[in-house]
Amino acid sequence: MKAYKYLLLVIIMIISNVSISNADVGEMGFFCGVSEGVKLPKVMDSYVSNAIQSNKKELRYKEMVFLRGKPEIFEGLLTITRSGDVDANAESGSYSITYSLEPYKEPIIQDIEIKRTIVFNINYRKVEKQVLKNYELKSWKETIIIGETKYTLDNTNSLFNNTIIEYNSPGIKYYKGSIGYRAIYKNDDQVVTVNVTGDNGIYGYDQAWGKTETQLLKVYVEAIAGSDLNTWKLEAEVKPSITVNKTMQYDSNMPTAIAFGGNYLQVTQNQSGITYKVTNKPANMDYNDVEGSISVPSYNTFEHLVAPENTDYLKGSFAEEDIKKLYSLEVLDSRFEFIPNQKITRAQYVTLLIKALGLDKKYSQPKGYKPVAIFGDVDIYHPHFRNIEIAAQVELVKGTNKGNFGPDNSIKREEAFVIYMRALGLSRLGQDITPTTPFIDDEQISSWAKKDIYGLYNLGIIKGDVTGNLRPKSEITKAEGAAIINRLINYLRKDIENDYVEKLIEY
Repeated sequence: MKAYKYLLLVIIMIISNVSISNADVGEMGFFCGVSEGVKLPKVMDSYVSNAIQSNKKELRYKEMVFLRGKPEIFEGLLTITRSGDVDANAESGSYSITYSLEPYKEPIIQDIEIKRTIVFNINYRKVEKQVLKNYELKSWKETIIIGETKYTLDNTNSLFNNTIIEYNSPGIKYYKGSIGYRAIYKNDDQVVTVNVTGDNGIYGYDQAWGKTETQLLKVYVEAIAGSDLNTWKLEAEVKPSITVNKTMQYDSNMPTAIAFGGNYLQVTQNQSGITYKVTNKPANMDYNDVEGSISVPSYNTFEHLVAPENTDYLKGSFAEEDIKKLYSLEVLDSRFEFIPNQKITRAQYVTLLIKALGLDKKYSQPKGYKPVAIFGDVDIYHPHFRNIEIAAQVELVKGTNKGNFGPDNSIKREEAFVIYMRALGLSRLGQDITPTTPFIDDEQISSWAKKDIYGLYNLGIIKGDVTGNLRPKSEITKAEGAAIINRLINYLRKDIENDYVEKLIEY
């Protein structure tokens, strides 16, 4: 056992040589605005060496401005430049991000012009699966012109604070942030102070099939001037949100004389917007536009996926579409038949899950990699060794107390559901004192699996069969395994988004 613990440590050191994230909190900015968002990587990006993610992003952007005591909209170009990232091999460190905002290069008829450059030094430290970040303000320059009035930031007395906690589950990075800043602007007649708070104001996640961020901001603006006409107070709520996800649609070919009947097209779509509400408008102003919503235009990107071949044997299977989709996504290898009614092994199920979450690409083999067995019954020549190795590293699987994994054993439904929940990192949802599921055969669920199954039921992911039973001890067929994995992908594409957008916006 000591030898296996040592070998596991070696594997962890090898596998951990990977970047923590491909996106950072705040790609919409932090100033009551929202960008179009950064697209998710395409499948091709993981195969082409020159498809490197740039450290500089230029994004269409809109922002709510309240400097004249009423809601006004600015449209511009937000440029985000990163210098460094979280070092996977360091327990702590720092890197910097610069946000630059300017009007569009092409002329747009609007009454507002903003030029802003703000630089943050981001200090971070790691605690197991968590990454804690503090944003340290390095410099902040800004001017805003509205009509004929120029507002200049008093950067000596303006303050900014932002702190983030990230939790890296195997399949999803979740994060939460608290933000607050005071921006003091001066013009020829006024001093306008903008205070923005969001004590628990940032929520988001980032994963292979989608990402979302929503900010809940409260705005307090006070203008002080020599005349009562230009002295006022305003309060507002601003909720920017951005979602990016991938969907699939099947395109049948129009010509008859073509070697394949059709294939799936993967579409990446961005949706960005802001809802706002003035909760206390200046007493000396009269206007009706106290609430509303705006959106930032974006464009969809398309990518053809592999056309599944030789799938006639799937006809009649309830999971035919699920299996074909997994072939197209290359979660399944189309060179081999995936016989629906055959039992799926633990190794095969784990491999499907690793590929569906994109972990096989994220944890690619580093230069000089030498495989080392981490389970007594999984040698380095096992066809699924690498994916089992990754699954152990990210704690999707733990093996038995004898140091074995049982790779070629059929997987039971309750085992599959527990691994599924570990991928989501949401086991806490099942931590009832005495979790009891509504399934008729609840007593047959093993005690070690009950909390995860209870949590999956509460999420609406598992529902049982037509008789109301879960059948926890039943061995899963390949058709059932494909359906379970595809259900996970669909949940990550869209369903999880509702908790971060609709629920928070309506809050």
